[in-house]
Amino acid sequence: MHHLAVVVLAAGRSSRMGQPKQLLPWAGTTLLRHAVEQARGLDATVYVVLGAHHERLRDHLTGTSVCTTINEQFAQGMTSSIRCGVEAVMATHQQLVPLLLMLVDQPEVNTAYLQRLVTAHRQYPQHIVATAYHDKPGVPALFPAADLVDLLALTGEAGAGAYLAAQGERVRLVRPAAPFFDLDTPQDYRRRYEGD
Repeated sequence: MHHLAVVVLAAGRSSRMGQPKQLLPWAGTTLLRHAVEQARGLDATVYVVLGAHHERLRDHLTGTSVCTTINEQFAQGMTSSIRCGVEAVMATHQQLVPLLLMLVDQPEVNTAYLQRLVTAHRQYPQHIVATAYHDKPGVPALFPAADLVDLLALTGEAGAGAYLAAQGERVRLVRPAAPFFDLDTPQDYRRRYEGD
């Protein structure tokens, strides 16, 4: 068992996209598989939290050797998926391990960038290592093992954002070469995928 867990959040309904964004084509595969492949490039156990359309999505993960878990409460928002992912990690690891949280709809996040977070975590093992959006922390973010209990207690719909914001000096920011974008709407996807 690895000493790092990666949780890929892929449970959303993609209501603004109008179709399951997880299955949109990207880099010769789908957004879902692309995110998983980036995570698999690390020395880590990879967990994928599914929810909406989970039967279809699970089929796309055949042969990837990732752990899938279903968030039955996915309609309650991202926070419920974080809790679901943390529960899966805690259920399969004998002890708490650091956890790297990433989204399925940020296709510019690659293994090399995730490795930068891991490297920073090794330098500052007591700190949360988060991605800088201007000067605000966001995901992908790597949480020390001790934070898993707090992540399990998250409430609301905001995901990890409020928790990261509340940690102040404990958060080390890593800046990507260019800001990461989320693909939320057909326009977002067309602009990025077709380059218009």
